[in-house]
Amino acid sequence: MNLPVKLLSSFVVAAVLNCMSSIALGLPPSVRTFDVPGAADTAAYGINDAGQIVGTFNDKDAEFIYQRYLDFPYCEGCQHGFLYSKGKFTTINVPGAKDTSAVGLSNAGDIVGTYTDAFGLGHGFIYASGKFKTIPFYPRGLNNVGKIVGADVVYDNGNVTALHLPGDPDFPDLNTTTALGINDTGDLVGAISLDPNSSYYYTDCGDDRAPCEAFSYINGRFRILEDAKVALGINDAGDIVGYTGFSGFLYSHGKLTRIDEFPEDINNVGQVVGWSITGGDGRDAHLHAFLLTIPEPSLLALLIGAVCVFVGRYKLQATTK
Repeated sequence: MNLPVKLLSSFVVAAVLNCMSSIALGLPPSVRTFDVPGAADTAAYGINDAGQIVGTFNDKDAEFIYQRYLDFPYCEGCQHGFLYSKGKFTTINVPGAKDTSAVGLSNAGDIVGTYTDAFGLGHGFIYASGKFKTIPFYPRGLNNVGKIVGADVVYDNGNVTALHLPGDPDFPDLNTTTALGINDTGDLVGAISLDPNSSYYYTDCGDDRAPCEAFSYINGRFRILEDAKVALGINDAGDIVGYTGFSGFLYSHGKLTRIDEFPEDINNVGQVVGWSITGGDGRDAHLHAFLLTIPEPSLLALLIGAVCVFVGRYKLQATTK
């Protein structure tokens, strides 16, 4: 005798859900590590929608302090920026600088970063139309409409303005807020110090003396991201990457997912760049850049839908025979 239709439907739904879970678990993001040839350390900091990547590398061994994991290993005179495009590395050095670091890249190919001059003083820069230009702060992120963020300022086509956010009732003092990422609609992410008297920069958030929380500022709403210390990149869909502590995270659709690597930026194609570490601490430690690709949702949905409908139909036919 045939089972009741409602009971049959429940069997089909269960089969489809089980199928979807199995397929989703079988299609994890793909991760590929890479290094600048001959480099002792390589870290990727920015990626545009064409998949071009910028970052920093050391051509000699440097000291890495794990408790200050937001600081790139530093050795004077051996740090350079790089651009990775179409399988080719191009070194980026600000003319006359001791050291250069590239941290952000737009779809137009504009690059932002920092450099140390001959006197040991640090500066920010933007590289556009084949020319380097010094800017009066340390940039950390840029979008495709000309805005650059870093520390507590926004740079817009040559104009520097202080960053003012309405804040959260629990965090009234926004002098300790650092904006680190910006998307094309002007949404921001960054870090806020939990100590209003702290003078630490965001790189000190890896230090227990400077407790921090990650924040987002999307559609005019300031929000603390629970279980996250620093938010570094945001795309136009509102997906966010950053650090939870000694690991990374991807925040998407209200859910925070931990990942083993340290992500720095995410583009609109679902590609994430950052760095991972091998060798422990000190001079034994070495950084390696990575590119993480999230499976395209539309293709994934089509695959899941086709397979699961087939499985559901098969089980329904088998049950009614």
